Amino acid sequence: MIIFIYGTDTNKIRKISRKHLDTLIGKRPDAGFFKMDDETFDEAKFEELIFSQGLFDKKFIVHLDRALSNKEAREFIIKHLSELTESENAFVITEPKLAKPTFEKIKKVAFKTEVFEASVSAKEDKPEFNIFSLADALGRKDKKTTWVLLYKALRAGITPEQIHGTIFAQVKNMALLKCAEKEKVKTSELGLHPFVIKKATGFAKNFSQEELEKLSGKLVTIYHDARRGGDELPVALEKFVLKL
Repeated sequence: MIIFIYGTDTNKIRKISRKHLDTLIGKRPDAGFFKMDDETFDEAKFEELIFSQGLFDKKFIVHLDRALSNKEAREFIIKHLSELTESENAFVITEPKLAKPTFEKIKKVAFKTEVFEASVSAKEDKPEFNIFSLADALGRKDKKTTWVLLYKALRAGITPEQIHGTIFAQVKNMALLKCAEKEKVKTSELGLHPFVIKKATGFAKNFSQEELEKLSGKLVTIYHDARRGGDELPVALEKFVLKL
């Protein structure tokens, strides 16, 4: 199933995508949640999410946030649109701008399409917060800057789920590069974008393998605890950052 949310009104896009994701998670509380963007898109993992279901018939919820701005990702996703439509897993696609043929292809097969275009005055507002600056601060192990940027991201309207997904991707990539170095695996074989590899390789030097494993496990825990009535995700993220 595909839910397609499109347009240049970024605030509305964030609000509606969060609403759909919350609804899907509410209906499938045991579902696995995955988020991919133009930098973290992984063809092998994405193909697995199309055709697979989790243990004991759990479903997956996948948020593709601006992933189609990556040419390779866009071609791969468009190639598999029919499989996404037929999959029992849910795919929420959010994009601000696409070529008309690509837009029409997705709209044609999507279960639901919503379009929100910003007014001229809205487009002239200040640039949106760059969430990757937060992930980079974490990669530098700069606790103070990471904490400040966490609050700036929340004030800018970035959803806690998107912040969590971005941080998790940074930790995962660092762990992957650290493991590749230890096992003497070529980085070209990891299936990551060269830009991601370059950044993650530099950041990985700031953490031990054990630290990255603990951070990854903690991120998984706080996400599921937030869904089960524990600390709300923004609070849990702040605690996570302050313990870096």
